[in-house]
Amino acid sequence: MRNATETEISIAFMEWIHLVHPTLLCYHTPNGERRSAPTGKKLKRMGVLPGVPDYTILKLSGCQQYVGLFLELKSNSGRLSDPQRQFRDRLPDCFKFGVAYSLEGAINIVNHYLRPKK
Repeated sequence: MRNATETEISIAFMEWIHLVHPTLLCYHTPNGERRSAPTGKKLKRMGVLPGVPDYTILKLSGCQQYVGLFLELKSNSGRLSDPQRQFRDRLPDCFKFGVAYSLEGAINIVNHYLRPKK
């Protein structure tokens, strides 16, 4: 069985979000696509930051410790880039950062994030 691509994981993840958490404010930041040099220059001038994770979830965590979750999806062989690590390290303590290498991993991170503290 082959490993899922990051795109396949991303599509399945958003299908799951829409099915299980339809009111959750979750959006994708499309930083990873190839673009022409003029488009890349324009986007950079508009404020696009390298290293921004794939998904942002804006909701108070179940334990009320965090105000949002940044989630980076990777294929099984993928690794965080230097800009992604730098973004993670610059986040204020009120945000959670997660990395998932599968749909199941992404679901676990989101469910754990949303679960109320006991």
